[in-house]
Amino acid sequence: MDILIQNNGSNPLYLPIRSNSPEGGIDHTVIFGEHQVTKVSQEIYEKFIITSEFFKSRMEDGTIRALNADMIGEKAVNESAQMGELAYAKYVDLMKKIRSAGGLANKQFADYLNSDGTPKIDLLHANFGRNIDPEVAEQFRIRYLAEAGEGMHEDKLKLPGGHVVETGHRDVEIEAPATDENQNVEATEEVDDEPSKELVDQINRIKKMNLDDLKKVAMAMEVDFDADVTGRVLRKAVIDRLKANANQEDE
Repeated sequence: MDILIQNNGSNPLYLPIRSNSPEGGIDHTVIFGEHQVTKVSQEIYEKFIITSEFFKSRMEDGTIRALNADMIGEKAVNESAQMGELAYAKYVDLMKKIRSAGGLANKQFADYLNSDGTPKIDLLHANFGRNIDPEVAEQFRIRYLAEAGEGMHEDKLKLPGGHVVETGHRDVEIEAPATDENQNVEATEEVDDEPSKELVDQINRIKKMNLDDLKKVAMAMEVDFDADVTGRVLRKAVIDRLKANANQEDE
C-alpha cells in the first residue's frame, strides 16, 4: 500500500533510504518536491518517516501531510492535523507572550515583529525550538489575524453576569457589558474635583472619539499602547495622561 505525502513547504525535502545489505549505506534518496505530492511505500513511511525526528517535526508544524483516504492514510491525516493544531496552539501561546510584554510598544523586541504585531520568522525559530517553514508561519499568521478579527484571542476573561476582566499586560479592571464601546466609560474616568474647564472639555472630546482617532491622539501624547488595544482601555490611558499633565502644570 502506498502513502501519499504532500510537501506544503517552499523547499524540497530529502529522505535517504538505508540499504538492507550487510554493508549498509544509502540505497537511494526520496525527494519531496515543494508544493508536490510524492508517493512512497507503506514500508518507507513506517520505517523512515514516522520514526525520523526531522520528518515527525515537519509533520507537527504542518510542512508535510499524509493524504491517503484508506485507514492508514486517514490515521496519518488525523495525526498530521493534530500535530498541525498543536503547532498552531504554540503560535497562539507565543502571541499571548508577545502581547503581555507590550507588543510593538516594547522597543526591546519590536524589530522582531511584523507591522501587525505578529512574530517574524527569526522570533519563531528562537521560540519554537526548531526551524519552521516560512510558508507555514505565514499560514499561521493569516489564521491568527482572521480569528483575532472575529473576537478570538482577546485578553479578557468573561465573568458570570456579563462582567469582563481585562487580563494580559494591562492593569486588571472589571467592566460592565456595553453595546457601544465608545459610550462605555466608567465612573473611574471622571475628572478630579474642581478641574479646569479646559481639562473638562478635553476629556469630553476624548470620550466621543473613535478608536482610530484615539490612537492618533495617544501617539501624539506618547502614550504607549498595544496594537490590538480596545477603545475603552486606550481612552482611559489618554485621560489619565491628560490629568497627569494638568496636575504637573498646576504644580
